[in-house]
Amino acid sequence: MVSPSECAFAHDLMICAEREKDLQTNLELWNAELEIRNLKINVAKSEEMVIGKNVKEIKIKINNNELEQVNVYKYLGIMIQREGSMEAKLNERITKAVGKLVGNPR
Repeated sequence: MVSPSECAFAHDLMICAEREKDLQTNLELWNAELEIRNLKINVAKSEEMVIGKNVKEIKIKINNNELEQVNVYKYLGIMIQREGSMEAKLNERITKAVGKLVGNPR
C-alpha cells in the first residue's frame, strides 16, 4: 500500500481491497496518517463501489460517516461501472465524437 507521505499532493485517490473488512481497515489507516499531518478526507466527496458480478451492499465509514455506495464512478476521467466494465466511458467518447461530426461539439 502507498503511504500518505508518498501522496502528499494527491486529491484523486482510490483505495481497493478484496474484502469489506480490509477496505475499512485500509481507509482507517489512511485517515489516521492524514490526521497526523493535519489533513482529512472529504467525506462529502468520497464514495465507495463494489465491483463484480455478485454485488452486495457494504457499509464503509470515515469518522462514523457512512460513504455512499454508487453503481458508476468517474476516476481520472474514466467511468468505471459496478460490473467492472468501462462501457459508460466508451459511450461518452462515442457521443463526443458523433457530436463533433454533426457540428455539436461537447
